[in-house]
Amino acid sequence: MYSSFYINQSDFIDALSIALELSSVGIVAHHRRTAVISAHIGLQLNLSHKDLETLVNAAMMHDIGAAANWQEKHFVTHLEEDDEVFHHAENGYHILMQSEKLAPIATPVRYHP
Repeated sequence: MYSSFYINQSDFIDALSIALELSSVGIVAHHRRTAVISAHIGLQLNLSHKDLETLVNAAMMHDIGAAANWQEKHFVTHLEEDDEVFHHAENGYHILMQSEKLAPIATPVRYHP
């Protein structure tokens, strides 16, 4: 039944990113802006197409771990300059590692600032 079912990876990542943003007040287009900035930096660094794709996809999903903890999600959206580091990056890593297709972006998500 599912062998003929195909989901475009970029469309899926975009949909997940939008869903995360819709569930949070205050982060409208945050992931998309982060992805655009990351793409420009990656182009300046002359990253390969594959590395650039990984970078952009990781940027689109970098806060996915915040969905695992609603208190932390609120904290992420109301971040102050002197706030301590939070655990959503590690949570995001573990979420993404559950998928063979999304695992390549798990490590960049884990270590994003």
